[in-house]
Amino acid sequence: MAGACALDDGGAAWCWGAGDHGRNGNGTTADAAAPVRAGSGSYSALTVSETTSCALNGTALDCWGLNAGNGNTDGSRTPVKVDGQYATLAMDGQRTCALDTGGKAWCWSSASGTITGTGGAGSSPDPAAVNGSRTYTKLVAGGGAFCGITGSGDAWCFGANHAGQLGDGTTTDADIPVKVTGGLRFDSLALSAGTSCGLASGTVWCWGEGSDGQLGDGGSAASTEPVRAAVSGSASSVTAGGSGWFCARTTANIQCWGTNSSGQASPGSLTAARTPAPVPGLGAAQVHTSGSTACSLETSGALKCWGQLPGSPSAPAGMGRTEVAPGSFTGYVRSRQ
Repeated sequence: MAGACALDDGGAAWCWGAGDHGRNGNGTTADAAAPVRAGSGSYSALTVSETTSCALNGTALDCWGLNAGNGNTDGSRTPVKVDGQYATLAMDGQRTCALDTGGKAWCWSSASGTITGTGGAGSSPDPAAVNGSRTYTKLVAGGGAFCGITGSGDAWCFGANHAGQLGDGTTTDADIPVKVTGGLRFDSLALSAGTSCGLASGTVWCWGEGSDGQLGDGGSAASTEPVRAAVSGSASSVTAGGSGWFCARTTANIQCWGTNSSGQASPGSLTAARTPAPVPGLGAAQVHTSGSTACSLETSGALKCWGQLPGSPSAPAGMGRTEVAPGSFTGYVRSRQ
């Protein structure tokens, strides 16, 4: 059973769905059919994964669920404070990493043997410093990997690397950060299953698995180093879905590519999208991707979604684009898968 969490206008955290490991943050492990409040705190930002939720109140970080960062491998059923002061965080599976207010990266995991970038044996249920003295301005996670961007735009990654998704020219997993090759200066990164993409001065570059066109270069070969995706125009953002597909926002439109099992990368088709192409009927709006679903928040406030839509478990039912409550949204929150 999946679930979700969201912040209301007052900053309170509300969760619903699967409650195992205390994921709903209300002191129980019971599933919740309707939103229940997670603790009593007020927050400014919220991040969720399959097993854990974390929320920031200024620089104070609270987490709940399996990987709460409180030294307990069983996690916490209610929000607990994580030692330290933090600016941002990223989560993937049973791992959480965060940047402190000085840009230093810290990671923790309740699962023994999980790669957390520390270079040490096993993992820690408490925050542990990522190897190296460098600091980062941005941190992202996905597909078993974590990457950070330094102040100079260099990208450093660690974790799973079976398809070359760390971009260091190898397919060897890394338990400490390794530098993405090519001398590129990245503005942002997006990570998916086996593939990573980055935005550098309006150009999208991708590396890793390419069998379903994940690299966006028109081919199907993998690459352990960045290759240029064939995005038309100058991109301002790139985002990743959960199964090897991506979307980029340009000055004119939204372009997507990669794995397309539910029409998420190419609405109206189930064929792998090897070259980025505009999603019909959309302007240059915000785009958000998760799992096999994409949603675009238009300037009018209309939320338009495509791919695997709620209530449509089979792939063909999610091939089209659906407009959801036009004019009624100002933001978008990702659900727990």
